[in-house]
Amino acid sequence: MTTVTKKNGYLSEVQELHHRRVYYILLLGIALMLSFSFLDYILVPSYFYEFLVSRLIVCGCALLLVAANYYDRQKRWSLAIGFLGYVFAGTVILIMIHKMGGTQSPYYVGLIVIMTIYTTLTPLTLTQALVSGFLLIAGYLLAVISGELLITVQPLWVFSNFFFMFCFVCIAATQSATETNARKFEYNLRQQEQRAALDLQKQAGNLEKEVSQRTTQIKLSEQKYQLLFNSLADDVVLVNPFGMILQANAAFIRHFGSEVVTEKHSIFDIMPVEKRVELQHILDAVITSESSCSAYQVDLALKEKGQCTIEITASLLKREGKRVGVQLVLRDISVRLDLERRLVDSLKTVRSTEEAAILALAKLSEYREMRSGNHLERIREFCKVIAQGLVNESDSMGSVTPAFVDDIYHASVLHDIGKVTISDTLLRKTETLTALERDIIRNHTLAGGDVIKDMEAEGHGSGFLAMAKSIAYFHHERWDGKGYPHGLIGTEIPLAARILSVADEYEEMTRYHGVGHRRLDHEEVLVEIMNNSGKAFDPVVVKVFVNCEQKMDEIRVHFARRQVDQELI
Repeated sequence: MTTVTKKNGYLSEVQELHHRRVYYILLLGIALMLSFSFLDYILVPSYFYEFLVSRLIVCGCALLLVAANYYDRQKRWSLAIGFLGYVFAGTVILIMIHKMGGTQSPYYVGLIVIMTIYTTLTPLTLTQALVSGFLLIAGYLLAVISGELLITVQPLWVFSNFFFMFCFVCIAATQSATETNARKFEYNLRQQEQRAALDLQKQAGNLEKEVSQRTTQIKLSEQKYQLLFNSLADDVVLVNPFGMILQANAAFIRHFGSEVVTEKHSIFDIMPVEKRVELQHILDAVITSESSCSAYQVDLALKEKGQCTIEITASLLKREGKRVGVQLVLRDISVRLDLERRLVDSLKTVRSTEEAAILALAKLSEYREMRSGNHLERIREFCKVIAQGLVNESDSMGSVTPAFVDDIYHASVLHDIGKVTISDTLLRKTETLTALERDIIRNHTLAGGDVIKDMEAEGHGSGFLAMAKSIAYFHHERWDGKGYPHGLIGTEIPLAARILSVADEYEEMTRYHGVGHRRLDHEEVLVEIMNNSGKAFDPVVVKVFVNCEQKMDEIRVHFARRQVDQELI
């Protein structure tokens, strides 16, 4: 297969993937445009109808683009169609930002949402991700400057919003580059597998043809057996119950030397000393049970290749009902193992990149609240300790497994992701909140759960995203039913949310909030949490928390020292 053919095949796959995902991008954009109208009605009722008209126009354009993508049978315009939808949606939000006064508008978060949808669903290259992201950032800066007089522009807000969008563009570009490399690597692996399968099929066909020809020409069964024996690509050797070599094919002799057969060596002579007893047990088991043994692996030194990983299959050989010996088939699997190892490493890299992107996204809400002290890192460590304590807790009825511990470690950082929908002014307000403002802030649980729900749908049921969704929805529920948003009681609250509730309370009360706020000691917080057992918190979780309180304190001290080191730097 030529380089041009490989390139065209890969591009065809990307175009097909892009064509399918454009539908999701456009339909999700239409849904977001319509759902944002509800937000317009709450935040800017004076602009509701004006914004609604703009949104409906964009939705109409998006439907036209859906039709265009449908009729694009050759899938050549999918990139342009998706990008047009991205530009239309971004333009509407930029118009809203301009109308609402530039930096005063909280709708810059909508740009991040659009950027998330487009870069997550679209199979972009690094360059395409950077261009699409920076194009939206440039539009935002233009909307801010044109929406306000230069003397009224608030540089700090502009820089803050620009910084977050710039960081996300970099993260999205990194993810796009990683996914592009992973797709290319996967495509190359599949091509290698197909070529190997075709070669193997061709070799098998040649072997069958040769065997058929030999069968018609050679009447003596011993000669036919010998020809077939020597034509096998794998190393084949016949040994007696004590391991003495009775017969070997040409491949075996080529790899291990003719002296191994001519001088009546034992099969154990080519085996590592520590593996000889195991092989003898295999020979005994095959002879005793008259069954076969396969997939036994051992490292052997071949004359041509050096040290290789060999897979041995042993089976009992009979002639006229009599046991002749044990036939061993030795196959070099070094190449296969190397491909499997490279594939696993690639998948680990993708997983690490996804986790880094999730943590970076979660830090968006943390930075906007101007929190300090590695809040998210402390939360996930506290949750991990409590979950590990629940593994052997009888009251958890086996629901907490090592996989649960791993999931909550990654899921807990997304518990406050819904706060990105709250304006900076309200999020950082120090005065007493009004009832409406309190309700808006409380709605971050629903907004965060909905965002993760969409992420979960695209991730095809990822385990930790499912847990992150329940944590985001329910981490402010209370054991006594006085929490929000649904007032769930007791075990109606998902276990992960109950764990996060205790961990978050401990983190909140022990971390440094700034000048004028007294940080409580570990012992004071311990007493406070125990006093709220059965009220705000699950008694079982509190019990485990108390049992693990020394580990919790060690984590708290570790991050406190780390914070001091960071501040000194």
